[in-house]
Amino acid sequence: MKKRTDKILALTATIFIGIAVLLQHVHYTLDVITAPVITYFIWVGSKKIVES
Repeated sequence: MKKRTDKILALTATIFIGIAVLLQHVHYTLDVITAPVITYFIWVGSKKIVES
């Protein structure tokens, strides 16, 4: 995503879905909070692997 509006939309959707999952009590809070962080580190790591 290169456009700023696309990034804002993706972040908003991620936050909305995270809140919806928590309100429905279908997942543990810790899982919902740590998933974006872990996904980010996996993304950064995969970019480094591809670039090398």
